[in-house]
Amino acid sequence: MAFKTALVVDDSKSARFSLRRFLENQYYKVETAESAEECYTVLRGLRPDVIFLDHVMPGADGFEVLRQIKSDAATSEIKVVICSSHDSPEFMDQAIAGGAVGVLVKPPSAEQLANILNNLNNAVAAPSVPPPIPTVIPTPASVAVAPPSKVANIREPDVAIEQRVMNTVRSTLSTPPPLPQSMPPPLPNNALNEVAQSLSVQIAQLQSQAVQLQSRIDEEQVSVKNQEDLQQLSQELAVQSDRISALEKLVDDHFNELHSALEAGLRAHAERADQIAAAAGERAREEAERTMMNAAARISDQLASSILSALRNVSTSSSAPHSPAGSNPPGTTDRLKA
Repeated sequence: MAFKTALVVDDSKSARFSLRRFLENQYYKVETAESAEECYTVLRGLRPDVIFLDHVMPGADGFEVLRQIKSDAATSEIKVVICSSHDSPEFMDQAIAGGAVGVLVKPPSAEQLANILNNLNNAVAAPSVPPPIPTVIPTPASVAVAPPSKVANIREPDVAIEQRVMNTVRSTLSTPPPLPQSMPPPLPNNALNEVAQSLSVQIAQLQSQAVQLQSRIDEEQVSVKNQEDLQQLSQELAVQSDRISALEKLVDDHFNELHSALEAGLRAHAERADQIAAAAGERAREEAERTMMNAAARISDQLASSILSALRNVSTSSSAPHSPAGSNPPGTTDRLKA
């Protein structure tokens, strides 16, 4: 097994778990990260052989992380596999152009994962240094720069571009054209180095153009996506505003109904209270009159009893022996007559 360390970057816990289990069964040591920031943190202390990078994540997406990894000299040689539910040829070309070695379509099958790992193993097993160059010194015509069409495909990764260039050089060197009679002397040994440097410069320019073009494509895609999201949000906001207006009207109607019912109930209670107060006042007056009549009756009875008692006393005194005339106080006879 060529690769021994893998980094799985995915914001989905279940996706990280399933991919980690499969890779560990293939004798990989697996590290995980759930965001772009955590991925950068892991890469500061670890150089994995391959990174399985999710396409859609909060914050920076997979392509942005891929550009960051490839732009850093310390991590640019790490193989990156984009994990996404998109399986269109355009998306795969975009991932390859950004520097990925492949696309793992979600949800991945065991067969697909096995194919990805086999491709990675084959890429590592392939010689990274071209075979020795034949000793035949090429002529200026034989080492002419290859047409741009052979190396200017900006949709291919860096490895494919370099391989095409080296294949073209090797093909040219292995079958040099016949030397004409007026052929100048062979070029010095550093001529091939100059040609290689020229090709490297062109490759670097093509790579820079590819990165710039990819950045513009991503910016346009983000702009279009933002406009679509803004339009969708505006529509949702209009719908929510209509719902809020309907709820406000419904609340107002219910409030008016409750207010009317409350006022009617208060009026009914007030009328009932007035009726109870009037009845209580009437009963109070009746009780007062009855009390006064009872009191007057008792007073009359007491007066009558007092009068009868006085009359009895008078009658008793009149039946007693007469006192001498001089002994009665003046006016006593008159009172007795009365």
